[in-house]
Amino acid sequence: MTRLTFLLTILILFLTGCHRKEETPVPRRTAYPRVELYDTIYKEAISSPVKVWVNSSATTEVSRRSENDTWINVRYPRYRATLSLTLLEATGENLKKALDNRNERISLNLHGVDCSTTGTSHKDVTGIIPVAERPCVTPLQVLATDKSSFLLTGALTFDGDTSRDTEEIAPAVNAVKNDLLYMINHLKQ
Repeated sequence: MTRLTFLLTILILFLTGCHRKEETPVPRRTAYPRVELYDTIYKEAISSPVKVWVNSSATTEVSRRSENDTWINVRYPRYRATLSLTLLEATGENLKKALDNRNERISLNLHGVDCSTTGTSHKDVTGIIPVAERPCVTPLQVLATDKSSFLLTGALTFDGDTSRDTEEIAPAVNAVKNDLLYMINHLKQ
């Protein structure tokens, strides 16, 4: 009898081991096509009075709005995105007011979305690059200054739907962030 009990036990274990549990299906995360990133080769967008370097694969449009105010639109066609920069030449109280205004604008552009901030400094120039952690119209912004003669600010926007998933645009945001780090670290007068 013990032999029969042993065989039945083995048979029961074998049969229950083959049974599959019912699992609740879990949807897969959305997969996005990979965008081919631009090479990290840079060119001068403007050199007077401050040298501003941009990715050489991007198209650049520079317009002078006033004697002290220059707009630089850096278009990344492959990413379907535009980095809109403003270079303001100012000193003293005017520079302080402009810094306060741009800090407030960065906060308003984020609309309460949390962000991670990368800071960098090179010689007399310091800069911050806030990156939104959730979808927003301006997922990447920049503010750089020498605190005595100029202020460079800007924001990255993507074409079309402004509520694109953060994961979808992350490679392009990271690539442009690296371009901005290069730009800040090479700003010169």
